[in-house]
Amino acid sequence: MSKFVIKAEKCRIFIEQVLTELGASSAMASKWGQLIVETSLLGFDSHGIRMLERYIAHIEGGGIDLSAEPEIVKQHNGCVHIDAKGGLGHLAAYKATSLALEKAKEFGISCVAVQNCNHIGACGLYVRKAALNDCIGICTTVSRASMASWGGKTALLGSNPIAISAPIEDMPPFLFDAASTIVSMGKITAAKDNNENIPDNWALDEQGRPTTNPAEAITGTLLPFGGHKGFGLAMAVEILSAFLAGGAPSANVKSWIGQTKEPIDASVTVIVVNISKFRDAAVFKKDMKNWVELLTNSEPRKGFERIYYPGQIEGEYYENRMKSGIVLDKHIREMFDRLVDKFKIEKPPIEKV
Repeated sequence: MSKFVIKAEKCRIFIEQVLTELGASSAMASKWGQLIVETSLLGFDSHGIRMLERYIAHIEGGGIDLSAEPEIVKQHNGCVHIDAKGGLGHLAAYKATSLALEKAKEFGISCVAVQNCNHIGACGLYVRKAALNDCIGICTTVSRASMASWGGKTALLGSNPIAISAPIEDMPPFLFDAASTIVSMGKITAAKDNNENIPDNWALDEQGRPTTNPAEAITGTLLPFGGHKGFGLAMAVEILSAFLAGGAPSANVKSWIGQTKEPIDASVTVIVVNISKFRDAAVFKKDMKNWVELLTNSEPRKGFERIYYPGQIEGEYYENRMKSGIVLDKHIREMFDRLVDKFKIEKPPIEKV
């Protein structure tokens, strides 16, 4: 079966053109395009270029302010508090990560909390940057309420993801990125876009019944992973993100899907640990390599051909997609066509392979 792909740099240029048409500066558009494309390169497809029209809708509706610049409102040693001012969430999270790396270099450990933020894509995008700089990275964020309290049926907590990354010698970084729910809302919306059903253990409808309909899942509730454990993790992420940053709890975060006129008022926290302040980073990375090889070279059980560590698949996706291009499904190809017509820009070169 034929596949359609686009090379990463061509995709970034296309996204830069779109954002420039919307009024962004060239530098802003270029960096944002890079972050969106990198998300897809890593295989976080539900949070990457497929979300482009959703971001555009928020920019045009007023929910994302392209003139907003993240502002440091308070800092002390390695602790920093940022107001994102309702601008592009990716750029606020990227600034938080860059600042956290800078502070960790000086103080060993840093924590940057961001309030008044919009959708940041995949948390793993930011912690990977820490790992590539020989640090351990942790990123958490809150989203609109989509999970009920354990045993309840009213959505009061977000899917509230957490990502952790660390470097490994001569191998892709360890990269764990997971929602507190069984699945992220991004995968639910992707299923809806593609007219696909979802497994019946992902979500409940508004009446609290299991559903395979992604539209019912969006208006219903997502189930926490691990039962009460996922519920507890979602609460912990909310403490670390919303309450530390002084932002809204997820019960008060505005919808990313149902409205476009207001910033969603999410909060993000980025923590960076400078390994070299504790021990030799090269030895740490060697120890990491020995450890993950111990785990992944163990004998797989029946039904499994190979054992992966978190981040290994993403690393392979990145390498393969940088060489061969990002695979585009029908929904994304049609989205590109709509954007070409809307903004009167040149269609990006899409290859059939």
